[in-house]
Amino acid sequence: MGTDEERFHVAYDTCYAPVFRYAARRVAADAVEDIVAEAFVVAWRRRRDLPETPLPWLYAIARRTIANHERGRRRGSRLLAALLPAGRVHAQEAPGIANVHLRWAIGQLPERDREVLRLVAWEGLSVSETAAVMGCTAATASVRLHRARGRLRRLLDEPEAPARGAQRPQSHEATSEV
Repeated sequence: MGTDEERFHVAYDTCYAPVFRYAARRVAADAVEDIVAEAFVVAWRRRRDLPETPLPWLYAIARRTIANHERGRRRGSRLLAALLPAGRVHAQEAPGIANVHLRWAIGQLPERDREVLRLVAWEGLSVSETAAVMGCTAATASVRLHRARGRLRRLLDEPEAPARGAQRPQSHEATSEV
């Protein structure tokens, strides 16, 4: 299809918007552009590894970039909590989810469950593409998806759960919902 640079430019043009949306659903609005820019810098450096179908590969890069960003954010939150013990850093409200019960249920899931659900439901990836993003086999991704759906279903069956969850004290460390 041409040189590595040409292939990268085509991937950038076709995949920028989906990668931007992917990041926007996972981090605060003020961090999205930086995350996406950093993900594409990594992709540029690794352009020789660019696969024929680049979107799952770019999602995987963005996922690792977000993980690095979140680790830094948590370190900053812990430092802030240590400096200002009376202050609280609250969880962000999940964008695009209006249902409090659903937001609560998704927030109760482990990050790996949330990620597999987001990749399939929001990003529209197949199980094999999800596996490529998560760095596992398709069989493992399928099992993770099945289990995550089951856990979410059980949480959604708890009618009083959001009220109980809301009574928990806020931690000093910010948590990321969906």
